[in-house]
Amino acid sequence: MKRRNKKWMALLLTAIMAISLFSACGGTDETNSAGSNEAESTDEKTASEPQKGGIVNYTWYELSPTFDPYGQASWTTYMWSNNAFESCLVKGEDGKVYPLVCDYEFAQDGLSLKLWVREGVCFSDGTPVTLEDVVASLQRAASFTPRVKTVLWDLVSDYEIKDNVLTFNFSSFNIGTFDIFSNPRACYGAVMPKTICEKYGDKLIDDPHDCIGTGPYKLVPEESSAGIKYVFTRNDNYKVCEASPEGNGLASPRRQYLDGIVCSLNNDSSSQLMSLMNGELDTLAMTDKKAYETNLKDLGLGADTYPSDGVYYVFFNCNENRAISDVNLRRAISAVVDYDEIQFACRGDLYDGSVASPVNCGDEYKTDVFTTKEWNSTRQSNIDVARKYLAKSNYKGEKLILITDNSASAAVLIEDLASIGINCERQSMNNNTMIAYANDGTLDWDMILRSNPCSINYPTEMSNTFYNNWHNQRGEELLGLLDTVPVGSQESIAYWNELADLMAEEVPFVIFGSTFDFYVHAPGLNTNRQGAWRYWFNDWWDDPAAHMGK
Repeated sequence: MKRRNKKWMALLLTAIMAISLFSACGGTDETNSAGSNEAESTDEKTASEPQKGGIVNYTWYELSPTFDPYGQASWTTYMWSNNAFESCLVKGEDGKVYPLVCDYEFAQDGLSLKLWVREGVCFSDGTPVTLEDVVASLQRAASFTPRVKTVLWDLVSDYEIKDNVLTFNFSSFNIGTFDIFSNPRACYGAVMPKTICEKYGDKLIDDPHDCIGTGPYKLVPEESSAGIKYVFTRNDNYKVCEASPEGNGLASPRRQYLDGIVCSLNNDSSSQLMSLMNGELDTLAMTDKKAYETNLKDLGLGADTYPSDGVYYVFFNCNENRAISDVNLRRAISAVVDYDEIQFACRGDLYDGSVASPVNCGDEYKTDVFTTKEWNSTRQSNIDVARKYLAKSNYKGEKLILITDNSASAAVLIEDLASIGINCERQSMNNNTMIAYANDGTLDWDMILRSNPCSINYPTEMSNTFYNNWHNQRGEELLGLLDTVPVGSQESIAYWNELADLMAEEVPFVIFGSTFDFYVHAPGLNTNRQGAWRYWFNDWWDDPAAHMGK
């Protein structure tokens, strides 16, 4: 690995002393790409052109302790698996579905799906992918992800493999079914060999040699340690799919520009920064864009900004035994909270000031109903309105329990609530624990403040986080109806608008707004990424030979 010169290091050390820059986590969405989107053959390159390649080292604050793509607990752990595993199909930033492992034909009524393996697609060990592998993978996935069972296998009336075509026939339409085949995270329906599926069944893969997928990179077993480090080298058996245009997120052709990728665990911000400084780390998520511009930009570090797929929000435990089940108390909280202040506490100048929608699946679903309500109209603290609804509520000074992993935004929220006499206590939890609490309203909590991906494909995808603790009969009916109609149909739009009106009235959650993600990287690294998904295989170095060490 090429080391930075001493002068550069000294300057960076000065910057480190001056500011606290980095957080342990990051997010993602579209792109300001620094690199070309054009694939270049060896014959087209001239002697003066740098050869694309090199190895990228990045870190993450949480890695799953398994080599199994189905063992990813949340968005915080899945991203390493995109290097080695792929789903049958993939959804682009344009919202369209493209071939990946398979090509396809989906019936207009949504009641049948035909798949066939693209010509030349092999696993990283060189074995050709078969439709039997696809079926076995989807069957095994159901053991780990209940959604695969409920919106795929429970709806399959029959399936058959005939003339190299796999045909699924479904008993009823569900908008989530197609997502199982095309979710870009690859942990829903990652395709792996049938032999591996049979070997492990409902047990997670614990042998790195069995981490076998169809992705552009393959795991180096001897240098990888589950939950600590994943080392990848180029998969020479990879068959690039050209169906999608360039610049289309994870549906873009995966050019394998890099020679290798190393993902390692590191949740200490000071250590991360030092690793970036000495060349052991090449890219890092940053929470303070202004600090980069004023202290680090002149040091040669590059940077990229991506619209994030995540939003910060508070959702409420509306179970009847909680004080927060009172709608007027929730309205008071919505009115008193300063949305901008919360966002700046969470993301600083990476907050773009825009209002986020709780659904992001096309212009048809956009609505301003959430911001037109009296208790949410200014997006800033409205003491008078908050006090009016607090007086209408049955709140008697009970202590509300706030769960979050963000101390800065929690402090703002607690101060806002205290200004109108609402008593609130913070409890700090990590992301996975918060998810467990969010899915169990019988536990002792009233509010959860966290970030969650909101770049979703249909309203009901949010049910586990946004609606799980909101109990409204008509709301539940509408969620069920939305599952039964195609996205964008007149019926779906009507159902969604009614649901949005209902949510705006009952305030089961408060969404603060959308943000950007900001990545700093070492000099000479060309990032060629699009969209909300974390991937590095289309990046390259100006001087690959200087960046070949792991």
